[in-house]
Amino acid sequence: MTNAVLHLVDSGCKWRQLPQDFPPYSIVHSFYRQV
Repeated sequence: MTNAVLHLVDSGCKWRQLPQDFPPYSIVHSFYRQV
């Protein structure tokens, strides 16, 4: 989860453009909102 958020911040991509290696964007986004 943390790696997915760091990837978003580093690359500047959109939530829905996360690579398939990461969990679905909705799960990552809810994790991000809780932190």
